[in-house]
This record gives sequence, structure tokens and C-alpha cells, in this order.
Amino acid sequence: MAVTLAEGAVHAGVSPATVSRVQSGGYPLAGGTRIRVGQAVEELGYIANGPARALAAATSDLVGVLVHDVADSFFGILAGSLQSALAPTGRGDATRELLRRGAPFATVAAADDTVATKVAAALREAGLRIPADVSVAGFDDLPFCADTAPALAAHQITGRRPPPPGGRTTLPIELLVRASTAPPPPGGSRP
Repeated sequence: MAVTLAEGAVHAGVSPATVSRVQSGGYPLAGGTRIRVGQAVEELGYIANGPARALAAATSDLVGVLVHDVADSFFGILAGSLQSALAPTGRGDATRELLRRGAPFATVAAADDTVATKVAAALREAGLRIPADVSVAGFDDLPFCADTAPALAAHQITGRRPPPPGGRTTLPIELLVRASTAPPPPGGSRP
């Protein structure tokens, strides 16, 4: 169960407002208080509730997109373009940062196919070959996946299950293997 802001406050011996101020940053607080709250948050594993923050601040960074048919890949591409325009640094920069840190890895499994194509572009810019150096897979299997170079492997939901009483379920997925993936190298990770 998620730790609440109030529980973090009790653990740190401060008010919930103080925990909120430490989490938000930019508020003048005594160094000891900031450290105590930081330790409490770390010990409890507290994670700020984004929707609650947006509600309290009466602002949000969410953008709604209304489409005629979500199954039409055009609208997925449109939404991906909108996301790129709103957050131009995006996933390509995340991939560049991963490469900059020098942590070895063999595969990138992206959150969706559009992100996977941006990851692949950033890897190619860095001089890496897909899949010889890094395998890349997306999620959704949008129609363009088979037409990318190399063809993009994708995870696809293969069935539906009714949600159990708790409301959460696991959906069966299948990896559609295409040219963007390869077996891992004998020594493990690459780059």
C-alpha cells in the first residue's frame, strides 16, 4: 500500500505541509528539517501522488487528445507527434543520457512503438547498430513497425481477462520478433 504524505510527516516529526514543502523544493527550511524529512521519505519509500499535487495546485501538465477511433494508427502517430512537440527532449535524450553514463545494456524495451523508434534513432546517432549492438522492442505493434529499418519488434497484448475483485489484472503479451532484436551476446550486455 502506498505511503501517504501524512505518514511521512509523522515519521519525520513534522507537519504534512513541511513534507510537501521539502518535496516541492524552493521553500526556505532549516537544513536539519530538510534532512530529517528526506530520510523519512527514503525510509518509508514515499512517492508523491501526482494527481493529488495537480489537484492541490489547480494545474496539470496533462493534455487531453480526443480522437474518433483509437484503433486507427494515424491517431497514435498524431498523439506521438503531439507528445514530441510538447516534450522535445523526450526519449531520445533519455537514451543519449543512458549512453553517456556508459552503463552496458543489451536491449531497450520501450513503453510504446513511437518511443522505440526515437530510441532507435538515438542509438544510430551514437554509431550503434540495431540489433548487432543493441536490440530494441516497442509495445503495441502499430502498423509502421513492420516498415521501419530494421523492422521493429513489438510486444502485443494477446488477450483480455476480467479484472479480479481488487481491480488489477495481468494481461497476456507476446513478443513479435522482428529484425530489431538479436540474441544477447555471449558475454552478456553490450555498449
